Amino acid sequence: MQCGSHCEHLTKATFVHPNRGCWAFPIHPSQKEVLQHVLDHNKPGEELIVRTPKACLTHTGHLGLQRDMEATIGNGCLGIIEEVAQYKGRNIFICDLYVTPTWLSPDMDPMTSLPGCCTEPKSWEMDRETGKDITDLPRQDFGNDCGIFILMAVLYIAFDAPFDYSALDMPLLRKWWCLLLLENYSLDSYRKVFAHWTEECKVFLAGHHVPVFKLKKRKAEEPAKMEPSDTTARQQTPYLPVSIRYLNIQDSDYCIQKRSW
Repeated sequence: MQCGSHCEHLTKATFVHPNRGCWAFPIHPSQKEVLQHVLDHNKPGEELIVRTPKACLTHTGHLGLQRDMEATIGNGCLGIIEEVAQYKGRNIFICDLYVTPTWLSPDMDPMTSLPGCCTEPKSWEMDRETGKDITDLPRQDFGNDCGIFILMAVLYIAFDAPFDYSALDMPLLRKWWCLLLLENYSLDSYRKVFAHWTEECKVFLAGHHVPVFKLKKRKAEEPAKMEPSDTTARQQTPYLPVSIRYLNIQDSDYCIQKRSW
């Protein structure tokens, strides 16, 4: 059977569950082609892949396997977990990954990062737990898998699900989280270009998609300082048009030349 709308349930947030049967499915050939493109470091780094609620993900520094997970992509994945929780009737709050490092300071109170309803007196009882306190929490064996372990721990703990993954599953889980990003988020008006079951992705796989790039912002340049005498001279100096045909430029351009002093 060819890929189509019936494949949407494989990665759609409303169908995500914290169990092996959800993320250990055989990856479709079209999904492999998409992953090969978005994970290719030789592609232009500024090509836009998807836009999450907090940022745009590009080739550079965001999507990748066998390396540390950047906080921007982590926030996008955590956003999917929040959507899954809301669909299943769980009210959870996940703090921005750029904020949590500030909690390391002894002068920083993590409670200030929580919503106002959580900081009210007696609104809840805070139970401090770490990975050492949770029974059967899978252990990390490699240094650059911490991001994926965080995502999986949040997903499973949020639903009180038994852990059924290990360090050996990290390569597959990395691809799964990439697919969740690609097939749950879109590229605004360009829609879901990299969701393998969409018509937009079929155009991409056929080689007819025009990449969308992120424009770099130019730093504002300070205006050149001009001596008062130069300003007066320029205001009083008339200008003469130069022949456009002679300069061989487009008619929409204009060029002026100062008269000799």
